[in-house]
Amino acid sequence: MKKCIIVQGPTKSLDEIKKTYLNCNCDIIYSIWEDDENKYDKNDTVVINKKPNVSGAGNLFYQQKSTLNGFEYAKNHGYEYAIKMRSDMIPINANKFINLFNEELEFFYWHNYKKGYIVDYFMGGTTQNMIDLWKIDELKKYKYPEEAITNSFFEKRMNKKNYHFIGNLINENNDILWLKHNKYLSSYAKDQSFLNYIKI
Repeated sequence: MKKCIIVQGPTKSLDEIKKTYLNCNCDIIYSIWEDDENKYDKNDTVVINKKPNVSGAGNLFYQQKSTLNGFEYAKNHGYEYAIKMRSDMIPINANKFINLFNEELEFFYWHNYKKGYIVDYFMGGTTQNMIDLWKIDELKKYKYPEEAITNSFFEKRMNKKNYHFIGNLINENNDILWLKHNKYLSSYAKDQSFLNYIKI
């Protein structure tokens, strides 16, 4: 199955990101904003997006546009499976991280807060599933981006597909560094509000 990683969002640490994925066993697609393209060279695969007029709650529509356009580019170029990664999060071992993604839908954690939601730090699945998931109802009022993704997941009955939460597989040998906060995602395993199953 032809896989790719879509690095979504503004890339403030591009050199570090490129080093991380240097020997990656799948292709990297950067989905960025039109005022950010000068950082990249001709060997990079870049999707350039125009910022939407409305940002949405927690910059939802910014995230949605760059993510969805990245997935659609991937589909149009023959990628059957795609992983969405925030640009400020990098795996310490890219190939080990990629190997975690095998099912129709893979997510980090379910956060058991209020009604609960899918944590959107990273996710992957068949490219068409990812496109369907990120085609959210833009007319609805959302309080935060994860609410939109979670609603889409249930409204499209994706809970009937083969999905998994893989946060328990993120550990010191296969960790992800959140550059913005200098924090490793394996630390979430200690927080009992982050679950490997849906609890409503």
